[in-house]
Amino acid sequence: MGQPAECRLAGGVGRFEGIWVAAIAALGVCQSMMFFGYKQMPVPDFPAIIQTGHELLSLKMPTSFTRAPVVGMLQATLSHVVGGPHPDLTAGWLLSALVHPCSLVLFALLARRIVGAAAIWLTLIVAVNPYLLRVLAEPLIEAPLLSAY
Repeated sequence: MGQPAECRLAGGVGRFEGIWVAAIAALGVCQSMMFFGYKQMPVPDFPAIIQTGHELLSLKMPTSFTRAPVVGMLQATLSHVVGGPHPDLTAGWLLSALVHPCSLVLFALLARRIVGAAAIWLTLIVAVNPYLLRVLAEPLIEAPLLSAY
């Protein structure tokens, strides 16, 4: 029959848990694809965050720090790679789309250790939370931040 559940969790990932984590990752990828570019108008502090990122990448002192500059720097760096008519906006959507499935998997694995078998349902509730889905459409990296809290 195999090892007890305690040994499987301590020694490695069981077969069911691997399938479950893959399904959560697939759900996150599906949600990211559905909401990529969904909202055309970003939040009002988006230009300030991007401007801070571009200023730091060009080794200039930023005019303001509306948030921690890491998100702005990541989006400004990615905007040079993606190109297009609105590279900053596309970079924001892409960064959020890349981080969202990873944050769902991280949440699922942490919930599995804390609440056990109920983590499946808790993760699904988090994944289909209307507020999280609304924020996923934003070109900022807000969705992973919400699921981290």
